Amino acid sequence: MKMKVIKPLVTCILIAVYAPLFAHDDTIQFSRIYHTMVPRTRGIYGLTHIDGNIYTISQKGNFLDKIEYDASKPRHSEEAFGKTSTDTAMQERFMFSQPSKNPEWEGMAKFQSSILLFLNAHTSQIGGYQLEKMANFLPGDIVVDLLKPPKDTRGEPTSTEIKEFRKNFLKRLKSLNHTNPFTGITRIPKKLRENDLYQFIIGSRVEGFPLLTLSCQEENPTRCRIERGCFTEGMPHSAQQSLFGISIGKDRTLVAGDQKEHRLLLFRYHSCHHITFLKFRYLSKKIPPVASLSIDSEDRLWIGTTVPDNYHNASVFVFHAADWRGKVPQQ
Repeated sequence: MKMKVIKPLVTCILIAVYAPLFAHDDTIQFSRIYHTMVPRTRGIYGLTHIDGNIYTISQKGNFLDKIEYDASKPRHSEEAFGKTSTDTAMQERFMFSQPSKNPEWEGMAKFQSSILLFLNAHTSQIGGYQLEKMANFLPGDIVVDLLKPPKDTRGEPTSTEIKEFRKNFLKRLKSLNHTNPFTGITRIPKKLRENDLYQFIIGSRVEGFPLLTLSCQEENPTRCRIERGCFTEGMPHSAQQSLFGISIGKDRTLVAGDQKEHRLLLFRYHSCHHITFLKFRYLSKKIPPVASLSIDSEDRLWIGTTVPDNYHNASVFVFHAADWRGKVPQQ
């Protein structure tokens, strides 16, 4: 009888002692935050970086906010975005000259050095802003009925394959009803693009089509069409419906946010035909739910959240590569 009591007791003790050790490698610890930013709006649903400046957008706003970032400041410095960590006076606001009606922005990406694009998840449109002219573009509908499967080593898919692939996508797209089908946008690095077009990756909640490539016209940036549905190997099916935020680094690492499970999904992007799921990175529970993601040129990960946290009152969190990547398998 004693052994029956002792064994479960020993098991519980071992779990209590060793569980934190196993969890540590898969969790991005709150203490590893490098810098935090207190924006002028509570939630940050899109962010990107241009020449040392950070641009952010809220979910419902018809404006952009800009602030300078001093990356040389040490970890936990209160002066990376101003004189103090709560200083919002240095943030500059750009109002849209042509406001969108009831927008739901879910992602921002750089089109050119002076043009930003953002995804309106509610209307499935692409909006844009010209920084030099301080004016926004009229949103354009995303063309969804021309997508194809990705190319492989043999070249383009057959007309029969394209027809069946497209039919399946459109059928599942229509079945979503009131769910926003697309979320997040990131520009594909030049060396990874199929051609010289302005190509992006967007996240998708269309079942079986989690990642799509999007091409936009150089002369009219908000005229975009879904080009291909990518093949994603090993991605957990449950994560697709709660995707928020997506970004790809120059070393082929692609990261997406799973808002429901409070974690990041890391992939290796070989091509649209071959995207491999690598691992999860769970976020500290002290960090609010993910709303947007961006990897900068120095491989820092920027996380925009739905609300401020309870410790810094911040909605933007910056992590150095070693802190957000963890041990990533080489695939």
